[in-house]
Amino acid sequence: MDVLNKFTGKLARTYETSDKASIAGILGKSKDAFNLMKITDFPDRIKALRVVLNRIAENEKSLSDLITEETGKPKRLASSEILTAQHIIEASMQAITGPSYDSTDHSLLRNTLNYWVHRNFARGTVAGTCDYGNPLSSAALKIAASVATGNTLLIFPSRIAPTPSLKLISYIEETKLPEHAIQPILTEESGILDEMLSMVHKPYGNWELVFDYDEFHQFTMLENFEKRPENRIVIIWNDADLDSAAETITNSLFMAGHGGYIRSMKIIIHRDVAEYTVNRFMEIISSMKIGDPSDPDTVIGPLVSGTMISMTSDILEEEIRSGSYPLLDLNIKPPFIYPVLLDSTGNKGPMATKGVFGPVMSIYRIDSLQEIVDMCVEGGEYGDASLYTSDINIAKSLFERVGFSSLNVNLEPVLRPEYSRTIFSSELNSPVYTKRSVLNF
Repeated sequence: MDVLNKFTGKLARTYETSDKASIAGILGKSKDAFNLMKITDFPDRIKALRVVLNRIAENEKSLSDLITEETGKPKRLASSEILTAQHIIEASMQAITGPSYDSTDHSLLRNTLNYWVHRNFARGTVAGTCDYGNPLSSAALKIAASVATGNTLLIFPSRIAPTPSLKLISYIEETKLPEHAIQPILTEESGILDEMLSMVHKPYGNWELVFDYDEFHQFTMLENFEKRPENRIVIIWNDADLDSAAETITNSLFMAGHGGYIRSMKIIIHRDVAEYTVNRFMEIISSMKIGDPSDPDTVIGPLVSGTMISMTSDILEEEIRSGSYPLLDLNIKPPFIYPVLLDSTGNKGPMATKGVFGPVMSIYRIDSLQEIVDMCVEGGEYGDASLYTSDINIAKSLFERVGFSSLNVNLEPVLRPEYSRTIFSSELNSPVYTKRSVLNF
């Protein structure tokens, strides 16, 4: 398996891969390790996680360099991922000492992160993948869960960016946990994970420590680029603080989200304030540095895959042919996609229903709340959204009428999660929606 430097395109390192013939042996070792892992007492599990936490701190610079090299993330995002991995492990250490059948909000506000943690008993061998954009934190998520609950883990590092995950696994090997408690499987065969899972007893019920509900139920190869990401929906009403909104939204666009890529934004703006806001977007974007991700001043680095760039380029061309027009010159020079700002008002091209990988903002000018509801319903988008307004009644109305799983008001959650508070649907007098709504003030 060849691993490339995403900025230079040169070979960074090579790994031997596992084949299907080795699955039975790997699984057998994992089952044997579980017999010891499930009786490893809580203090020893905490000590093991403490060792990992210390190793991350000691190797922060080299880990940051690896993340930047293999994913193309700018330095600031690589450093943020390291911090996230540390927070995950800290939350797991807290969860180990909690009640076995309890749901506890492990609030780490000093670290600006919250984890909603459910912890039960060990079940056996579990399997999970590490994604290409967050190779360290996704490995920390799986490893911390397994250690906390006493499960053994078969972990699949990303084919594109495996080294940070492998480094984290090597730290576990320094602890006194049973040998083979955490085993990596490197493969370029997309079907090998399914074959592995078919041999594991009830694989979909085995993740026992859950962050943000179903984080651990992702058993698919995350490097299947055939699937396009969902747009991040942002709504700007005519009473919003426009300067603050433009700054927050634009900065958030270049933060790697779930899956580690930069995903596009569908920005719905009240027509009265659209011209001013779009001009502010362009001013902020023009000041951002694009290039070598190892440069601390770089905001936008290379995309992690040429496949992503090609797919995004094709969709953008189709979007423009269908009626959208670029407010900035379209500039795609692999391995980079320069910021894209489209006016897509009235257009029902591919960007109306699905997103793309890359720093793409699609602007839709509207005059009423009903237009927002119609756009979201037509696009089938009921996920997370952000709303910029000074009227909380606007937020409640949109949440009730559209059914967003969460609605963040006046900020992007990736930037300021410490100010989040949870409001459940019952508080909004709606019996329909079961997912929580996060309203930030």
